[in-house]
Amino acid sequence: MKFPLISFMALAIFLIILNLIFIGWFSIPQSRWIRLLTAAVFLGTYLPKFSRETRLLAGALISFLIADIFTLSYQLESSKDGYFIFHGIAFSSLCLFVTRGTLKEQWS
Repeated sequence: MKFPLISFMALAIFLIILNLIFIGWFSIPQSRWIRLLTAAVFLGTYLPKFSRETRLLAGALISFLIADIFTLSYQLESSKDGYFIFHGIAFSSLCLFVTRGTLKEQWS
């Protein structure tokens, strides 16, 4: 069964609204857990459907999830380092994903 793009967009919008509610109304540790859970839900729906062309995007999503795990104990120096390292990996993967798609369009 194929998961349509509109369903991904609806899920993403719902999870963003849920995150904004928890960030505004709950404490920092609770909002960190909710962000981790919503990232895991989105990743869980995306991973079974990703293709070879979108593996950089899947790597970015996994890196963001791992970075969210490091935010749970952000007071430790090693957690701060891991948080920034995995965010760097995620943003680099996203840049490569966008660049490859742009270069393919230019050559065709």
